Amino acid sequence: ELVSQLGFGCWGIGKSEWIGADDAESTKALLNAVEQGVSLFDTAYVYGDGHSEKLVGAAERECGKKLFIATKIPSKKYEWPARDQSTLQESFPREHIIKITEGIRISVGTMFPQTSRIISTLFIIRTTI
Repeated sequence: ELVSQLGFGCWGIGKSEWIGADDAESTKALLNAVEQGVSLFDTAYVYGDGHSEKLVGAAERECGKKLFIATKIPSKKYEWPARDQSTLQESFPREHIIKITEGIRISVGTMFPQTSRIISTLFIIRTTI
């Protein structure tokens, strides 16, 4: 399967802290994008604490196609951008990466790495294995 050249940015469907789009409208837009050939969806765990990922996962199950989901693991300190004095260990300790990755897996509603097609800023690539 190929990743589409165009992607769908999911920032606006995160609900909290962002635009707060209606879930029904968001789902309709996601499914329409898939119908038009889009298979790459860019989201982040901080877009509604996994809400946008939940919508993308639900759309994937509804359309029956395998989608490529690019997501981002936020810094444990939720700094953006990171301060000069922040260390990698403070911002991205191993247990934080594991906790957020598990949250992403739950949000999307899939088990990976078996069916992993998820990309993250500590990039975890979601490809069929």
